[in-house]
Amino acid sequence: MPRTVRAASARAKSGEGVNRSERFPKGNQNFLSGNRISPVAQKLRALLPPNKAAYKLQSLTEQPLSICQKLLSGHRTENIEMLRALLRHEDRGFAAEILRSFIGDDAPLAEDVVTLQDLRRADEEARQAEIEAEAKKARAQQLKARLA
Repeated sequence: MPRTVRAASARAKSGEGVNRSERFPKGNQNFLSGNRISPVAQKLRALLPPNKAAYKLQSLTEQPLSICQKLLSGHRTENIEMLRALLRHEDRGFAAEILRSFIGDDAPLAEDVVTLQDLRRADEEARQAEIEAEAKKARAQQLKARLA
């Protein structure tokens, strides 16, 4: 038995009377053109390795990969869980950079963060120098013991 096609379906299939771009919009129409990447995301993009940055961010924050990708592309802002994980990072310099980018460089607290970073670096350098001096002393004592 032959089947007849309704007129409306035939017009929709042929594209008559309906603009193709209206039927298939390009992407999310609610998103503003020109992604505005947050300062935290900009800092992350600078600090993380360019190859597989979203995967590295996922391993640091334990957030879903899609959230990490959207954050780095500017389609999403950071959430509180991500900020908490970034600020608790074992590398205090990394965490301080994230904090500075979050509060802004013009904030009075940002100057304190920079000062703390400088103090921590100086403290780490002093510790490293002490370790090296102790190692030299130990080597010198070993040489004296061999010669005696």
